[in-house]
Amino acid sequence: MKKIITVISIQCLALILMIGITNGQSHLWGITNTSVFRSDIDGSNLQFYQYSGSVGSYGLGGVVLGNNGIFYAINDAGSICNDNAILYSFDPSSGLFTDIYDFDCSYGDYGWNPENSPMFASNGKLYGMTNYGGGANQGVIYEVDPITNIYTDIHDFEDSTGLSPSGTLIQLNDGKIYGTAVGGTNSAGVIFCYNPIDSTYTPLHYFDNTMLGNGPEENELIQASDGKLYGTTTNGGAYNNGVIFSFDVSTGVYSDIYDFDSLQGYDPAAGVIQATNGLLYGTNTRGGVNNEGNIYSYNISTNTYTDLYDFNQGYQYSPGTRQLLQASNGLLFGTMLCANCINNNYGIYYSFNISTDSFNILYIFHQDINGSFPDCHIIEVPDSVTTGIKPINTKNIISIYPNPATSTITIQQSNPSLHQQLLITDIMGKTIYTEPVNNSPQSTIDISEWSNGVYFYQLKGEKETVQGKFVKE
Repeated sequence: MKKIITVISIQCLALILMIGITNGQSHLWGITNTSVFRSDIDGSNLQFYQYSGSVGSYGLGGVVLGNNGIFYAINDAGSICNDNAILYSFDPSSGLFTDIYDFDCSYGDYGWNPENSPMFASNGKLYGMTNYGGGANQGVIYEVDPITNIYTDIHDFEDSTGLSPSGTLIQLNDGKIYGTAVGGTNSAGVIFCYNPIDSTYTPLHYFDNTMLGNGPEENELIQASDGKLYGTTTNGGAYNNGVIFSFDVSTGVYSDIYDFDSLQGYDPAAGVIQATNGLLYGTNTRGGVNNEGNIYSYNISTNTYTDLYDFNQGYQYSPGTRQLLQASNGLLFGTMLCANCINNNYGIYYSFNISTDSFNILYIFHQDINGSFPDCHIIEVPDSVTTGIKPINTKNIISIYPNPATSTITIQQSNPSLHQQLLITDIMGKTIYTEPVNNSPQSTIDISEWSNGVYFYQLKGEKETVQGKFVKE
């Protein structure tokens, strides 16, 4: 009997998942320094799940979902060994956090100082990288079996073939795992692949110090619809401001396809993503009209770069080193860190509409129990997938009306509790209004003297914080 093997490309798989998500309900997930958070698909109704047990703090990179229905992530500090990073799991059906592996407990022999989250491969195992440790103390590729929670150092980086990686890994249909590192023969970076079947590491392309780009240290590769890998560098190019590059795995051909400049944005914050319209999207940390970075698109069919939105937050926020997400509703989602942590602003969660080029701040993180410093990418998880995840419903449903409002707003809650505090801030994070709610189902506030604009509210209780926003016009 012949075996029939069906190979599904990454692009087809993404389309299947998006169709499944579109037909059901899904949520977006990220992390802060003290919590895992979840929002509705439009970015509203954030819920926070505080780290518990001994899993440390200061999340890096975001969560990844295993086929066992468990999330996995990295916290930067708190391990029992030299206060280094921790790989932990989070079961959303039970709320249980579990310490999987404490980096640096081997005194760096098997890797320490990871700077990004791992990925799940087709064999059901986690693969990630550390920036230091291993035999040459130049980083490692590691493997974790989620069934046994056994951590294994499977490759030690060294200077001549790549070292000190900071990005993430990607697996292609050939079963191999691809990534980037610095170092290499030209000390300018390398694209590599690792075969988990035979444990072979192969450098595929060495960056150099010419005008073709170098320094892919924060890069996260993607495979686009044309089968090529795409990424960014922070240096090199015609203006030495970094480039967007492509790499054809089948031919080994590397191409510098766009050189960043100071006028239209430079110093890319992370790699690019490909949206459903076929365009690549990414962020820069510098340049643009306000020299605060921007959101851009790149058309790989016409080689057209477009500056879509110039950040203008008065140097208050800066794009982190994490990729954007396009959710199933078509919106892009991302996080920004505080450039100047003042006025109780410690980062934002935002969306960007690629149809209208409109930027929308969804949530301002404060230095409170919900966490701050959202140094993460966002992922979308459908509630209906057979992963064992049970939807975690908000007990308290909030409605605010009228919205937009001119003179008064009324905030109504379905399940008020004792010792609640209402907090309202403006778009800059400045506290405008506070009031103890004291188990009241409804609060009416006079806003007639307030300036026009967007405001954010939080109802903080002993067990739950619910937030949203409204517009004064």
